[in-house]
Amino acid sequence: MPIHALETASRRPVATRDVLVIVEDPALRELIAAHLRHQGHIVLPAAGAPEACRLIAEVQPDLVLLDGDTASARDAALVARLQGNDDEPLPLVLLQSGADTTGPLAPQLRVNKPYRPQALAEAVHRLLQAGQPAVRTPLPTAGRLQAGLLELDFELRAVRRAGAPACWADLAPTELRLLQHLMQQPGRTHSRAELVAAVWGAGAEVDARTVDQYVRRLREALAAVQADSSLKTVRGVGYRIDLVPADAAT
Repeated sequence: MPIHALETASRRPVATRDVLVIVEDPALRELIAAHLRHQGHIVLPAAGAPEACRLIAEVQPDLVLLDGDTASARDAALVARLQGNDDEPLPLVLLQSGADTTGPLAPQLRVNKPYRPQALAEAVHRLLQAGQPAVRTPLPTAGRLQAGLLELDFELRAVRRAGAPACWADLAPTELRLLQHLMQQPGRTHSRAELVAAVWGAGAEVDARTVDQYVRRLREALAAVQADSSLKTVRGVGYRIDLVPADAAT
């Protein structure tokens, strides 16, 4: 069925998912992003392949929407990341102005141009829901959370060492979820399985190596604000946030 013929789906509670939108035209990119946000998803906008590769490495999005008529779709580094290399390929929606299906990418959905951005967002939403995505609690959009040396600002999506107002470290959505969960129960060690359920959603197929990778990225962000001593590794068990890190004890 052509994308423009899809009927508008009724709104219903949905799992929040991270969607990477790789569209070079800024106005169109923002229009698509606005419709995806209306469907309840977190949008990671990218103007080209370098930015998209960085976001994939940092966030591991749930789905990628790519304009197949741009240079980004032919970028070797981006194609390799979308194909997954040794991992599973990323779910992909490919926008294209023709019926050519001979490229290296194997999308879950091909959308022929022209299309309506609203209908596109609804189709992406249905594709995500059809895969029975793991349910995750939406991130707060305001307020702050403090534990020990750390202060997390949900509006800024950033963390700082308490008492250092001019120094914030930006966090990607998954890093923000991870830190939020750890800070909500400081002093308690959280297993990797518990972190998967809390950060990625119950039933998500995320292995221990992925958890460790995100913890490493979170630790790097905390190091940028001189607060990485708050994040402790409990060997063989998991991770915790210390209320009084060693460098703060005097």
